[in-house]
Amino acid sequence: MSFTRPLLSSLLVFHASASLQADDLQALGDEFTTSLTQPQWSRLYQTEGWDADQLELWDFNPSYAPGHMVMAPHTSSWYADLKGVLVYKEITGDFVLTTRMRVTRRGTNSTLPNDGTFSEQSGPPSRAFSLAGIFVRNPRNISSAAPDPAPAGTPTYPSPAEGQPGHYTTDWTPDGENYLFLSFGCAGNPNTWQYEVKTTSNGTSTLYYNTHGVPADNASAQYVTLQMVRVGNTIVTMRKHDDGPWIVENRYIESPSVPQQQFPNFGQTLQVGLTTYTDWSSMSNVYYNSGDHASQFQHNYSVLDGASFNPDLIAYVDYYRFQRPDPAITEETLAALPLAFENNTATNLPATGAGAYLGDNANSPAPDLSADSDNDGVSNLIEALTGTNPANPESRPDIISSDSSDLTLTLPHQNNLNSVTLEIQHSSSLDSLDWTTLATRTSAGWSISAPHQASDDSTQLLFTTPLTSGENFYRILVTP
Repeated sequence: MSFTRPLLSSLLVFHASASLQADDLQALGDEFTTSLTQPQWSRLYQTEGWDADQLELWDFNPSYAPGHMVMAPHTSSWYADLKGVLVYKEITGDFVLTTRMRVTRRGTNSTLPNDGTFSEQSGPPSRAFSLAGIFVRNPRNISSAAPDPAPAGTPTYPSPAEGQPGHYTTDWTPDGENYLFLSFGCAGNPNTWQYEVKTTSNGTSTLYYNTHGVPADNASAQYVTLQMVRVGNTIVTMRKHDDGPWIVENRYIESPSVPQQQFPNFGQTLQVGLTTYTDWSSMSNVYYNSGDHASQFQHNYSVLDGASFNPDLIAYVDYYRFQRPDPAITEETLAALPLAFENNTATNLPATGAGAYLGDNANSPAPDLSADSDNDGVSNLIEALTGTNPANPESRPDIISSDSSDLTLTLPHQNNLNSVTLEIQHSSSLDSLDWTTLATRTSAGWSISAPHQASDDSTQLLFTTPLTSGENFYRILVTP
């Protein structure tokens, strides 16, 4: 008696892929064509235990914006010790990240697009420092950041001694932020399209913003493509407005001549993702408070959603794409690129040198969900469903168990079964095209008959069937 490892795609596991995916990072990208991939993203407020979701809206492939990830932040910011929104993937080593997005205001009366009364407002955001963009950050050894118990009002920092009024516990400390980002929206001048660049080393932030190369008309200005490349201890940021040319914005190295080009205190593994933030004017006096640690700490574990706050930003992200840099890109070739920051004007990506391997030449779409990018016999679709890593062949669901009388398939999932149709099938031969469906699950529930049994909860699916004599092969078909 025998059985296959379950088929985790529309093809037999033995037919899944003839060769390895050429680029080990591409499968970590997202084209946002399904909500199934949402659990593959990490949220910083959860990773570090802040207990404050600063995103008011975070949707994948919604009916009002198919093929997009939609982000709308509460009032929040990144500066010094202030921590804002970050959704990310962990990346080790060199990378190229490219994302395209449309940046808009909130609707009339501050409504969001999932609201039936939503009516879009044109033009740049009306609140200072309301932007969205690409963000890389050094991970911190923090897991219980929110104060326990939460003090009333602004806390004392550091915490009073145990047994004293206002005492709390936290593993957050100030002066530990190391990050770099390039974002687009409205920076220091409300109602003006601008880009912002910020580098932060050990909690000290240096930023600038400008309008070089930004289209004058709203219809074109709201669309931006951003790219960041890391090679060794050099990072270069680039931007492309609407369908215009690529602009090389800035370069970051370990010992620059000016702080605007400081490479943060980065290790090999970074949190690489997307941020949105908005409405600096409403919160800066109280929650930045001239750099007061206690005030910034309170911002980080708070959701600022009261009547005194005026967030004004929505980001519709079209795609988020990774790949390894071409071997021809070195720190030396990146050092030769001309920069808008140094030239104080929009400076196009050259067609030679590192420029021949960046921009549109480093913007490959994420693999289709039907692909098996890491050649582990499990499709990217199933890896999304089960929460495993589609770029790591060692990360795959282990779902078969059996005893003397029954075969049990246990499929872990990310509470997203209602987004797919799932069929469990049987055949007596791998050579046969005659596969019999034993059970089907849709958003309406199970269709199954005895002696087979199936059930599911918020974390796993169970299917049990009696073992019979002879050879038996089972597969699981999943379609979005």
